[in-house]
Amino acid sequence: MATYPFWKLHGLGNDFVFFDAMEEELELSTAEVAALCDRHTGIGGDGVIVVKPSPRSECAGYMHYINADGTLAQMCGNGVRCVAEWLYTHGVEKPVLTIDTNSGVKRISRQGAQL
Repeated sequence: MATYPFWKLHGLGNDFVFFDAMEEELELSTAEVAALCDRHTGIGGDGVIVVKPSPRSECAGYMHYINADGTLAQMCGNGVRCVAEWLYTHGVEKPVLTIDTNSGVKRISRQGAQL
């Protein structure tokens, strides 16, 4: 497996291995995801989130969420919260973020945001 920068994000009890694929494509195999999420030999996490550009122009990004066993998930509430925070901290300055997921578009606002 190639080396990529990653973040470890936590949202209300769930933790995720997070990759930025907004400018460079990243595809992970089932085995790679399982190895990354292994809490004994990997980074450890409930799943992997890869944030990508969305084909929908109104969306700030697309949340590609993969469960720890490598299966594709529709969505994760705590995961989409982490995607929103990552987008906010990486320069997306909107009072309400629109994020594309496998279960449709989610709108996320940041409490107390001074945007």
